[in-house]
Amino acid sequence: MVKEAIESVLKQDFDNFEFLICDDCSTDESHQSILTLTKGYPNVKCFKNQTNKGLFKTLNFLITNTTACLIHLWSQDDIMRPQCLAETVKFHQEHPELAMSYSGRDYINERGELFELYQKDGTPAVIDSALYAKISVYWGCIAGNIANVTLSKHALDQCGLFDESMRVSGDYEMWTRLAKHAPIGFINKPLILLRRHSGQLSRSLTSIYFSIKEDIPVILDTLSMVAPQDKKKATTAWKWRTHVMYFNEILFLIYNRKFDLALKCLKLVSAQTNIFLLSIRWTIIRIFRILKKDRWFYNSVLNTLN
Repeated sequence: MVKEAIESVLKQDFDNFEFLICDDCSTDESHQSILTLTKGYPNVKCFKNQTNKGLFKTLNFLITNTTACLIHLWSQDDIMRPQCLAETVKFHQEHPELAMSYSGRDYINERGELFELYQKDGTPAVIDSALYAKISVYWGCIAGNIANVTLSKHALDQCGLFDESMRVSGDYEMWTRLAKHAPIGFINKPLILLRRHSGQLSRSLTSIYFSIKEDIPVILDTLSMVAPQDKKKATTAWKWRTHVMYFNEILFLIYNRKFDLALKCLKLVSAQTNIFLLSIRWTIIRIFRILKKDRWFYNSVLNTLN
């Protein structure tokens, strides 16, 4: 996977870029493989952490070592389409006011096979803070991951780097902070192939607790950014989407016999909502999902709930 991810960057149509890679203290032959793959490319710089520092500390290290004005984040699992960097640079040239941008993505499995194609939506190319907040409260972290995100170095200089105290939601917190500073851009086409597999941090059982713990203050901050006319709907979405998702993850932890984690998550969620009412909402959503009417419920009924 690392080989494919690196090669997809080196084979971009656009060649005026620097490529910074950091091995976060791997214990296999990954670092040597990276050096071999990138040998002969003067625009590539390779680093290796002597201890495991985690995602956000490592990203901050790379950001502080780049000279570029635009920073496209990347990961070892995914594949860039050949036009990714060229399209991204062009988009930012057309919209120089942006603090960051994100693109659409297709999904691939562990074997690199396409299993879900990107579907265009009606999100505008430029997203102001109020719309960012509305989208985030309704649907969660706006970009969904880091590999389809490009950051403005100028915006980072003014807003700061990733919060290194966070384990899972540092990206969500960063996007929200940037959205307060300047608009966010959306490239409505799939510029990357995003890989889904069971070993990813965001799919581990332990990360469920940290995701809930770290997401809640970010979402509450995001709710404060929602336009007054959208407050009621946003709060309803918070109750019927996000809280129900948390409850589902708590049940998933119980199913996997992670009772200590489930209890810790339950305490976090109970501080935000009545658990009895939440269980009723979860049951209603499950019924509609079994009937394959959950999308209809969200699109048609959710807007009328108090």
